[in-house]
Amino acid sequence: MTRRTNANATQNENSIVQLHSDQDIIDYLSCASPATKEKLREEAQISRKPITERHVRSLVISEMETNKKEMENKIADGIENFSTSILAFIEVRLNDLEERLHAIMNRSLSSMRQAVCAIRKPYRGANSKSMASSSSHTTCVFCEMKVGCFRHKKC
Repeated sequence: MTRRTNANATQNENSIVQLHSDQDIIDYLSCASPATKEKLREEAQISRKPITERHVRSLVISEMETNKKEMENKIADGIENFSTSILAFIEVRLNDLEERLHAIMNRSLSSMRQAVCAIRKPYRGANSKSMASSSSHTTCVFCEMKVGCFRHKKC
């Protein structure tokens, strides 16, 4: 009896494997979803046709186009990342140069003020002496200052 059960099981397996058409396989998998059934139908139709050189070429060309698009996207992303990093580097350098420029300008303005003060000090002393000693000099028309008006130089 066990022998007969094993024989029946083997016969059932063989019958499943030896289904005659693709439609039988699809009917056998009736519990599959409609999308799966459609995919199986497409595969069954493709499997019936012999694979030709044209078919292989079209598959290879489509694969190459896909790879080309992926590489173009990777290159574009790389260029964008590189550009972003270069711009960030330039921005940092510009900020650094701007800070240095402000420091240099502040130092030069400070030294210019010191130089102007050093130059004016002797003249101020001379002006006060000359103004005190001689009151007969004419005054500046613009600011009514006596001799030594540095701003208008008209006196």
